[in-house]
Amino acid sequence: MSLATRRLPLILPFVLAAGSATGEPATLRFSDDWQMDLTFWLFSPVSTTGTSTVAGQPADIDMNLRDALDVLDFASSVRFEAWRGDLGLIVDANYLGISEDAGVTLGG
Repeated sequence: MSLATRRLPLILPFVLAAGSATGEPATLRFSDDWQMDLTFWLFSPVSTTGTSTVAGQPADIDMNLRDALDVLDFASSVRFEAWRGDLGLIVDANYLGISEDAGVTLGG
């Protein structure tokens, strides 16, 4: 069996699928009614690294997911969209509440 014959069964389904697809031209339709959408987001960092500066004192940050969840008190993220015709309003709001019990001495 030649190399071309072995590849034919793998290529054939893609060719058949492409040949059977029919395309219609896209038509944009605007409505005079308000269209609204509310979306809640969930984000979970696997790791966080960087530098944070508070009161002029830099501190390195290297946290994995467990460390981040230990200091997390509350998190919320929501997106609201309202559209009427080609006029739109988008609000993307985020809130993050964190706390840590460890103390840091600032200054000298």
